[in-house]
Amino acid sequence: MSDDDLDIQAKISWLTVRTTDIKAVVEVLDLKGERQGRWQDASQKIDGKWQTTANTFLYVSQDSWVVVPYDWEFVSPADTEITSGIEELCALAKENLIIKLSQQFGEAQLFEFDTEYFCGATSWMLARDGQLIRSFMYGLSSNFLRNVGEPTDAEQFMDWARVRELENWTEEDWKRWEDEEEIDSFIGCRGDSPKAVETIKVARQWSVDPLCTDHPEKSIGVLGNGKFVLCQ
Repeated sequence: MSDDDLDIQAKISWLTVRTTDIKAVVEVLDLKGERQGRWQDASQKIDGKWQTTANTFLYVSQDSWVVVPYDWEFVSPADTEITSGIEELCALAKENLIIKLSQQFGEAQLFEFDTEYFCGATSWMLARDGQLIRSFMYGLSSNFLRNVGEPTDAEQFMDWARVRELENWTEEDWKRWEDEEEIDSFIGCRGDSPKAVETIKVARQWSVDPLCTDHPEKSIGVLGNGKFVLCQ
């Protein structure tokens, strides 16, 4: 089966860090309630009902990378109310995290896609030695596009001319697109918005593909709980 045949209906986010020191990554992420376990142990049966008890799992992949699937919430700093620019602040929170990780470990990456619903968000980010090298985020449903740094060799299959066109769209352009109900405002490798296929292809070339070739199901690692704190 080729990459173009992949059809993954899921919402997933993960970090990839160039180290095998899980404990050190846990400390940087400031996880709470960490414990040893497996991917499937993130849910436990409590009082007869299955409940999610961890939103983060860390394991070592290919003896080179710590991979961190997570499902974090974004929280505001204490006594701060955020009423606008939430997409930008979320992007900055993710970028700041991988920059921080790369300062200690040399390289860190972030990936996400949401194919549970059409037009879900897609992201891939790369930082090395405390410098943000690449940050791409696209959320068609929220009209949000972030394109920082030059596309890497792993991304050359994308139509970057179309991205540059969308970067110049005004609110009127987006409204016209919504009124006309076009579904191909971003040309990915299958003619629609970038989702699982594109994200997996980039992840596979940058470091590790934890979904199709190196799934963590049989790995023993560390479970815990984390969150993003938004900065003003």
